[in-house]
Amino acid sequence: ISFAEIPRIISKPPSSDPIKEKEKVTLPCKAVGFPQPIITWYKNNELIDEGRKHFTEWNLEFQEIKFEDRGIYTCKAENLLGHAKLSVNVTVNG
Repeated sequence: ISFAEIPRIISKPPSSDPIKEKEKVTLPCKAVGFPQPIITWYKNNELIDEGRKHFTEWNLEFQEIKFEDRGIYTCKAENLLGHAKLSVNVTVNG
């Protein structure tokens, strides 16, 4: 028996303390659902440019975060049945 399931985010980014520039930062976002949800990341409601992002599975990673990377990051998990969204405010000290 197969059943469809609306996406649920099961691993989410923590609310962020201010981060120092040049630190490595990982924002996790893992979702379950059937069919398997597709994860997309947004910064300040704009889809993150493919060239700027680095995903390991579901995570958004910054090898060396910059001051201009600060903002509201939203993880969206989507399948045929619907979507789930979660946002985190990333603060970077210059």
